[in-house]
Amino acid sequence: MKPLRSATYASALLFALCYSTWGQENMRALEVSLCELYQHPEKYAGKMVKVRATVAGRKELWVDSFTREPCPSWISVTGVFPGQVKPAPDFELVRDASFKEFQDALYRKGPMHIDATLEGRFDTVLEPQGEKHVRVGKGFGKKGSYDARIVLYRVSDVWAKPLPRK
Repeated sequence: MKPLRSATYASALLFALCYSTWGQENMRALEVSLCELYQHPEKYAGKMVKVRATVAGRKELWVDSFTREPCPSWISVTGVFPGQVKPAPDFELVRDASFKEFQDALYRKGPMHIDATLEGRFDTVLEPQGEKHVRVGKGFGKKGSYDARIVLYRVSDVWAKPLPRK
């Protein structure tokens, strides 16, 4: 009887471990560059992405890339917190030490240069039509001026540096 009971417990434990990782699999993000998002936004629409970016702003987060590598395309991207999105996404923002560092840099008095790795769901109102991308929706942000957004799941690898005042 003991071997049968042990096998039952082992099976239940194995099932529980597998079940707990099924939801995490959906949170695995595609590592992309902002240039890839700029060039093919429709390819990543609705998917979890992980991208290195420069972030500016306090009320609306402007996400861009300030690298030396030129990109042949550009779209405006904003970062938003899950609580700002309706309907709410099926994930919550990870509020760990990296997020606190990011938040402190955002709300620090004076201008800041902030680079961070952003992970979240990529949404866009652009669709390809021939060689161009055409806006098929209102856009994101208060005035609908952004072509895309990243609904933040996690922020990591934060680098922040105060900028000199002009």
